[in-house]
Amino acid sequence: MTGGAEDQSAEEQSAVILAAAEKVRAAGPGSPRLARDPVNLPAIRNWADAIGDENPLYTDASYASRSVHRQLVAPPAMVQVWTMPGLQPPAAGGGDDADPLGQMMKTLEEAGFPAVVATNCDQTYHRYLRHGELLSLRAELTGVSGPKRTALGEGWFVTTRNTWYCGDEPVAEMDWRVLKYRPRAVQQEPRTLHQGPPAPTGTVAAGNGLAGTAACAQVPAARCSARTANAAPRPSRTDRNRGGREWAGRNRGRCFCWHCRGSDAAAGVPRH
Repeated sequence: MTGGAEDQSAEEQSAVILAAAEKVRAAGPGSPRLARDPVNLPAIRNWADAIGDENPLYTDASYASRSVHRQLVAPPAMVQVWTMPGLQPPAAGGGDDADPLGQMMKTLEEAGFPAVVATNCDQTYHRYLRHGELLSLRAELTGVSGPKRTALGEGWFVTTRNTWYCGDEPVAEMDWRVLKYRPRAVQQEPRTLHQGPPAPTGTVAAGNGLAGTAACAQVPAARCSARTANAAPRPSRTDRNRGGREWAGRNRGRCFCWHCRGSDAAAGVPRH
């Protein structure tokens, strides 16, 4: 009975999501989003530097004047930059409530799908943009499918189409798809720390030059299990300059972990 109830609940949830998606799709494109600034050279320079695009058609006025365009133009792939909303909160009525993608994100979050990842982006350009042109963007929902089981978790694919206009002229489109999903639970195996052999107890004989009690003069060879009898630590650059062979010979068999270094310091063992 429990499995049947869960299946029914999942079916009801899917029906609610699909109904909401159909309502958003039937409403058509959302309200236009006007670019904050017209197409301009400083923004193009910054974008070209970040991308590594050295085409002089975008930044060299002398070169552009001799091209078929007779003037500077903007990189086509930069079209999305012009209508980005920025970091400030949008004005009332111009936020997610008016954006088809934002509406679907809210619906899916309320249904228990909090995470999102972009999966596809296909752009079409009709012409080059010229300096001084002010763009606007309109977005519409074109598809919602799910629930789908993915490596990230169960979720829904949401596809929108963005169209950029210069006045009434469409200059570019973008089909944008995201996965809104519920992250799957990842079972992590418990990690166990390797425990080395216990430190020896007792008092070190005074004849070896390391007189003291076990609390401050433990026998070096038994302190750390990471050490091997014939392994010499790699000398630093400074030590190599002083004579790496002599340094490695003096320190052969010693462990240089922080535990052992601290114990040696407390015991008065010289570290070269």
